[in-house]
Amino acid sequence: MVRTGVYSRFGLVTIVAFLLTLVFIFAFQADNIVAKPWHIALIAIPILFQVYMNTSLAYGLMRWLHLVPSSERATSLSARWRLR
Repeated sequence: MVRTGVYSRFGLVTIVAFLLTLVFIFAFQADNIVAKPWHIALIAIPILFQVYMNTSLAYGLMRWLHLVPSSERATSLSARWRLR
């Protein structure tokens, strides 16, 4: 689907602003990141654990509730989503 008008320009602005924010954060905090790798690990490890646990919980609940689609249904759904 081709988006035109304000929405398409706004979407591009938000992506560029987000990427610039990340670049500036890492650029201005580079000394801290390099000087304190243990602190970065202490932050990163629980975040990774949380992501894996949330993903596993969601997948497990979907399997338990029989919400995991068959491969044929998933293929037809993804084909339909691409057409929108």
